[in-house]
Amino acid sequence: MTFPKSLVYQLLVFKRSASRSILSSFKSSLLAPFAVGCALSLSALAEDGKIARVVVFPDRAEVTRSADVACAADAAVEFNRLPPSIDPASLRAACSSATVVAVELQHRPQSEAFFSRAAAGVDESLRAIELKIAEQQDTAARARQRSHAAISLRGVGDAQIAREMVLPAPDVKAWSVANERVLAAQLQASEEEQRAISASRTLERTRRELIAKRESLAAESGRQETFARVRVSCPAGHQAQVELTYVVAGASWSPAYEARAEERLDAHATESGAGPGFVSLALFGTVVQRTGENWDDAKLTLSTALSRRDTTLPDLAPLRVFAEPREPPRKVLVRRDEERTHAEAAASRGGDSLGTTAQQGLSVQFPIAASSSVSGDGTPSRLSLASARLAAQFVFRVVPSQLPFVMRAADLVNTAPFPLLAGPVDLFRKSGLMGRAELPRVAAGAPFHLSFGLDEQFKVKRIVVEELVKDTGIFSKGKRFRYDYAFELQSLSPAPTAIELLDRVPVSELDDVEVALDEKTTPGFVRSAEDGTIRWTATLKPSEKKRIELAFHVDVPASYDIGGL
Repeated sequence: MTFPKSLVYQLLVFKRSASRSILSSFKSSLLAPFAVGCALSLSALAEDGKIARVVVFPDRAEVTRSADVACAADAAVEFNRLPPSIDPASLRAACSSATVVAVELQHRPQSEAFFSRAAAGVDESLRAIELKIAEQQDTAARARQRSHAAISLRGVGDAQIAREMVLPAPDVKAWSVANERVLAAQLQASEEEQRAISASRTLERTRRELIAKRESLAAESGRQETFARVRVSCPAGHQAQVELTYVVAGASWSPAYEARAEERLDAHATESGAGPGFVSLALFGTVVQRTGENWDDAKLTLSTALSRRDTTLPDLAPLRVFAEPREPPRKVLVRRDEERTHAEAAASRGGDSLGTTAQQGLSVQFPIAASSSVSGDGTPSRLSLASARLAAQFVFRVVPSQLPFVMRAADLVNTAPFPLLAGPVDLFRKSGLMGRAELPRVAAGAPFHLSFGLDEQFKVKRIVVEELVKDTGIFSKGKRFRYDYAFELQSLSPAPTAIELLDRVPVSELDDVEVALDEKTTPGFVRSAEDGTIRWTATLKPSEKKRIELAFHVDVPASYDIGGL
């Protein structure tokens, strides 16, 4: 049995041509959307103007765009796609080599601005994709027909073989060659069909993406677009650069810090647990903006200025003196628990600062050295602003009434050339990250302290010895409130270590209410008359235990109602 060679040759030739057609259509289908996107990006860049500078405030931003214009007696340049939250009163234009004649802020439907051009590009890509899909479908159909023809031809061959079986000396070799050719033709057709189907699926996905983009453009076409037209006058034959500046809402920044402890590891510091050192403080700014415009490769400056606080003079409300008839009040004694931050001021030893800052009265500006990009969809961007190396005094400190653990603390003074804004601070020691805390606002030159985690070489226990109330005398109806607490410290450190223990006693704001320490209180303390903080410094030898006791009483006259205690 013999097969026509023309059929096999036709199958092979069609396979090669179909492969080239599939590859060509696949490449064009992938490149077409990118070509349209590039064309749109170049056109938008030419018309919208490049964002050159941005000053970000805590509640807004000042944006400066720049664009080139061919000079003429009455030349104009448009800055398209301005954010909808733009402040019209803040619009300003400047040009060093031309005279600015007018600046106009206008609105128009987006279909006039970019919809027709963008939609035309998408429609063209859609038509090209649909043609490629049709070609691949035709290729798959032809391959399917050839596969069916090969199957039919194989059936004819089987019938011919069955007739030749009864003849003497059948040609078995011819049967084998015929079957192999038919099988090869069928496999080639099936492979070509599968490749065409796979290419069609890829093109179909691209088609669906283009349809979604087309629908999105159609939805946005009904919206209003804000644009500014700047008219300038300059000698013909030259080119001028025009800058447009405006203030926009929807942008903000917040500070974040990294504090790295640099403890001095000399013999004195190791033995006592306290000693001088440094803290490297790095300031970062997290910028978030939802203006809708991307700040790509722009010169950013972060400012701490708040428009109303820093520029608005406060009003003086009238003061009035008046009286209302009331019944004689009854004095009620209440306790006032006030959370306060207590830090002893350390001597200023100076500090090294890196980064450039600009003082502007109450505000500070942090220019970013390199060009930065911030997305307009609200994605946070973290930028490095400045750093300072502050002198510090490291101590082991414990506040048993709040937390029964000894902490490694550093007392510092803000010697940086800028105030520290309130924000989170990540705390690092040589062993790595110790945790995160909240840093309050610290003015330049003000003291503050940082805690670099607990130290497990020490054990602390707080014991309530006595808390009671009794009469102050036989004939007096006054009350005495007695408080007695004990603190047990134990050191597991191999070297002698000094530990600062802090607690507090009440501060009386009444002349007839007395607060006094009892004799049982362990001596050697320092007491602050302002907020009642009391501090001991205890040096513990290895494996040594020490007990510190705090006892005080509060005497209240009988004229007070003590139900609030």
